[in-house]
Amino acid sequence: MMDPKSLSVEDPRATYPFIPYKNWVFMPTPAIMTKGPEKHFQDIQDYETRETDIILCSSQKSGTHWVHEIMSMLMKQTTEYNSLGPWWELNLEYLRQPEAVKKITGPRIFSTHLPFSFLPRKHVDNGYKLVYLNRNLKDRYVSLYNFFQGKLGVPTWTWAEFFDDFILEDNLYTGWFNYTKEMTAATKNKSNKIFSVMYEDLLIDPKKHITDLANFLEVPYTDEFIDDIVIKCSFKNLKDNKLNVCSIIDTDKKSTLFRKGIIGDWKNWFTVTQNEQMDAIYNKEMEDVDVKFKYE
Repeated sequence: MMDPKSLSVEDPRATYPFIPYKNWVFMPTPAIMTKGPEKHFQDIQDYETRETDIILCSSQKSGTHWVHEIMSMLMKQTTEYNSLGPWWELNLEYLRQPEAVKKITGPRIFSTHLPFSFLPRKHVDNGYKLVYLNRNLKDRYVSLYNFFQGKLGVPTWTWAEFFDDFILEDNLYTGWFNYTKEMTAATKNKSNKIFSVMYEDLLIDPKKHITDLANFLEVPYTDEFIDDIVIKCSFKNLKDNKLNVCSIIDTDKKSTLFRKGIIGDWKNWFTVTQNEQMDAIYNKEMEDVDVKFKYE
C-alpha cells in the first residue's frame, strides 16, 4: 500500500492512516486516537441509550445520510432538512460532546458503521429499535473509492491499487462481508427489533419503503406527507440542498459525499477480471447467507 501523506494524529479531519485493532482497521477518529481502540469500542458497547432512541446501522457508502434524513423528517413530522448530518451529531464512532447529547430531549437518531457485535449492549438486549441499511458491495466499493479522494492523509490510490490493496483485503470496520453476515443474522433473531432496507429497493420504490419505515417508527403520516418526503429526499434535491458536513474534511473543498446515487455504476469501474474475482469471493463468503442484492 502506498505511503500516506504526513499528518498529525491530533487532526480531527484525518481519514488515514487507519488504526489497527485485532484483525481489523478503523478510521482515526479523535476518540480512538485519544483513548485507544479497545477502550473506545468498550465505551460504545457500554453506552446508555434510551428506549425511544433509534440506531441507524449501515455499511459505509450505503446511503446513510439519505436514510437519516428520511428518518428525521418522519420523526420530526417535517420536510425541513437537518442543519447537520449524523456524522456530526450522533455518530457512535465520533459522539461529540457526550454531555450535550444526554440533554437532547425526545427520540434521538444515532448512526454507526460498526457491526452488530459492537453496538451498545443495553440497546440490543432491551430490544430497542434499529434500522439496518446495506447496499450491493460493488457499487458500495466504487462509492467508497470516490469518497476517499481528497481526504486528509489518504493515498492517491488508482482504482487498480484500491482494488488490490483495499477491496481484496477489506478489513475496514471488520469488512463488508463480516458486517453483512452479522446484521443479516441479527434480523433473523425475533428478539431484535430491526427494520431492514436495501439501498437499491429504497431507490426503486421509495414510497413503499418510507411508508414501511414510518410504520416501524410508529409515527403518524399521510400519503401526501410521504410523497413530500420522497421529493425532498430525492438524490438530486439532497445533493443540491442538504448541508454537506463532509466538505469540512475534504482537503480540496469539493465533497465526495453525494456523487451519482445510482445502481450499476460499478460496471464503469470493474474490469472483467476484477468482477470475476469479486464474484468468486462473494459466492464463497455468502454461500450460506440468506440475502440478495440488486446490481443493476
